[in-house]
Amino acid sequence: MGLTHLIRASPNLQEFVLELLMGKPSKSHRKEKRTTQLPHHHLKVVKLCGYDGRSSKVELVRYILKNSVVLEKIVIDPLDPIMRGLQLRLKDLERLQTARRCAKQQLEGRVPQHVELVIL
Repeated sequence: MGLTHLIRASPNLQEFVLELLMGKPSKSHRKEKRTTQLPHHHLKVVKLCGYDGRSSKVELVRYILKNSVVLEKIVIDPLDPIMRGLQLRLKDLERLQTARRCAKQQLEGRVPQHVELVIL
């Protein structure tokens, strides 16, 4: 993941908002990559916008949870940043509901009790 380089370059970062673009669903299954462990000693709040439940997004959350020593809160926003401010169609609303359900199923048991999980 390219995120490790960004975190390494920002050792004093306390809040991090990452806007992820939702792609078209794919039938391929990607193997989880091994990532370098890089403890981040200041990161307290992470917000991921555009969370769609894909394995790459789950892998990203797991990486953040594993490497953020003082993490207090992680916010999952399934709304694609491109859609912000636009009138959402029924199809878009259904996609958001699906993403919320996925986030709840995928993350609730993996987030430590001391970290607040917020799913918008």
